[in-house]
Formats: sequence, structure tokens, C-alpha cells
Amino acid sequence: MVKARTKKKQRKTAEQIDQEQAYEDYSTERDLLSKIEQTNYDNYEKTILTLAAAFLAFSVSFLGLFRNKTTSGAPLPQLVSPNLLISSWICFAASILFLLICFLINGVALRAEVIELESRLEGEPPSEKLNPWSVGGYVLYALAGLSFISGLVVLLAFCAKNIHLF
Repeated sequence: MVKARTKKKQRKTAEQIDQEQAYEDYSTERDLLSKIEQTNYDNYEKTILTLAAAFLAFSVSFLGLFRNKTTSGAPLPQLVSPNLLISSWICFAASILFLLICFLINGVALRAEVIELESRLEGEPPSEKLNPWSVGGYVLYALAGLSFISGLVVLLAFCAKNIHLF
């Protein structure tokens, strides 16, 4: 009779098996979604950095077109709204700077998450507070994107105002 009870205890119910399978499916799906999310952020960072650097280079080469036009020794044509060009440079530089700071902030956020997981492993209850470093990372991502778009709009406005010089 004792053996029958222990066998009964050792057998898992169908409900327990379903719960374990559901948790495994959840865990696998969560890991996959986390990897996809990280890949998206990596691609976003690379794209913003590449495009910001490219448009900075474009703006400088746009200025070079003026110099090439007047190789005969004639004075350079007067730029219209040079402050727009400077503003676009500031926006592109800010975009790059926000992403560089974001790398550091995300590193600190990940470290905070590891500490949270370690404390939960030791039996402490989960923290109810949102990780402020993660929030800071998202804000910096948004600022980088907005700075890039602003720089692009301002650069296009500058080019449109000065295109008649060609």
C-alpha cells in the first residue's frame, strides 16, 4: 500500500504536465521575442549612426560643390540661411551622442536586471519598481530618432534654399 501511494505521488497529473509544457512554450517564446527585440534595437542603432554620419558627410560635400563651382578665382556665392546647416549638424551630432550615451545606459540597465534576477533566485520577492535605467534607454532611443529626423528636415531645408546657387 505504501508503494502504491509513492507511485501515485511520483506520477504527474495531466494538468501538471500541461502546465510544465505551457511554461516551456512560454519560456521558449519569450526567449525568441527577447532576441528579436534585441536585434531590432541593434539594427536601429546601426541605422541611425550610419545615416547620421552619412548626412553629415553629405552636408559637407554639399558645401564643397560651391567651392568647385568657383575655381576660376571668383568669390564664393553667398550661402542662404547658413544657420540651418549648422542646426542640422547639431541635430546629427546630438543623434549620435544620444546613441552613444544609450549604449552606456543600456549596459547599466542590463546589470540592474541581472541583480534583480539574482535577488529573485535567492528567494526575494520581485521588485514592483520599473527599472529607471531601461526607461532612460528608451527615452534616449526616441531622442536619437527625433534628432536625426530633425537634422534631416533642416538639412533638406538648407539645400532647398541654396540649390539655386548651382
